[in-house]
This record gives sequence, structure tokens and C-alpha cells, in this order.
Amino acid sequence: MPDIPLLLVGEGNAHTDVMELIQKTELAHVKLLGFKKGDELQELIRNSICTLLPSEWFEPFGLTVLETFAHGRPVIGSAIGGIPELIDDGQNGFLFEPGNALALQTHMAWMAENPDRALEMGSAGRQKVETKFSQERYYTRLMEIYQDIL
Repeated sequence: MPDIPLLLVGEGNAHTDVMELIQKTELAHVKLLGFKKGDELQELIRNSICTLLPSEWFEPFGLTVLETFAHGRPVIGSAIGGIPELIDDGQNGFLFEPGNALALQTHMAWMAENPDRALEMGSAGRQKVETKFSQERYYTRLMEIYQDIL
């Protein structure tokens, strides 16, 4: 999908292999940005059409999903671990089976071809963060737990 810029954020054991693959296959649209945090990471999310979380490893809780939703952007994520508990498929992003590159590509193409709908999905994600993961909601749930214990 050479028409769609792909920015890869993060580092890990495969960093060098990924960099070599990008160079070897001449994927000029793919940029390996390395580790990002703070304002720089937030700016990347805000300027994206969506975030990809193609994990093949069990993710107990996808904080990346909530960070992306907080910026009003949808997420395309693997249906593994806790990710499906956060992404409502077709509403605030898309889910796909881990390792299914064709499904990931299909969802990426859809986002690129439907930017207005992608923004609507991002708004739905933002609403989910505000209603289910706000500080007030956290405090209320925590107090309910304490009341049950006492």
C-alpha cells in the first residue's frame, strides 16, 4: 500500500530487522521513528487517521487504544487479549485476527478511503474514554469496591 504513509513508533528486539526490511524492499512510505513519548507521541496520534495495534502477543490491556481514543482517532487492533474489550468492531475501530495481514490491509485501506467515517469512529472512541475511563468513573468504581469490602 505505497500510497498510504505508515509511521512505526516503538522499539524492540526486531528493530534492526524491520529497518533492514524497509530498506531492502524499498518501502519509502514506511518510516521507522523509534521510541516516542510525551508531546511528540501525542502529536503523531493527533495527526494520524488511525492507530494500528497489530499485536500477536497477548495484551492484557491496550493503553495505546485509550490514548488514541482520547485524541479522537480510531484503532485497528488484533483480536487478542484485552484489545477486543476496548475496540467495538466497526464503531470505534476494527478488529482482525492476529497475524492476518490481508485483514489488516483491508482495514487500513478502508480508513484511507473513508476519512470522514474514520473521524466519526474516532469520536465514538473519544466518547467511550470520557464515559468509561474518566477519572470520575475510576474514582466512583474504586469507592464502590471499597464499600463492598467494608
